[in-house]
Amino acid sequence: MEEDLIEVIRANLVDTDDNKEERRGRINANAKDKASIRRKLTECRDALDPSKYPPSLVNIITDKIAPTSATVAQAIYIANSQIIEFENSLTDTFYGSISK
Repeated sequence: MEEDLIEVIRANLVDTDDNKEERRGRINANAKDKASIRRKLTECRDALDPSKYPPSLVNIITDKIAPTSATVAQAIYIANSQIIEFENSLTDTFYGSISK
């Protein structure tokens, strides 16, 4: 995948149009985004290595560990309850069109 990205970047450096600055700016912004994502992933647990996990639920981003009494079914129930509560808190005009 990284080789494909390098190929795309090299292709974008070829002068094919008049807007060189925008193209270089986009390349620089993409590089910053990629570095940011890579940095965040190094801070997270490896989701594909179960040997690094305790026997209970773990949030791989915040590294918070749930009590052993917590279950996936409870987590789904809580998440669904929060979604319903949020949707009910929206006003009736939320889904309407925005006036110009």
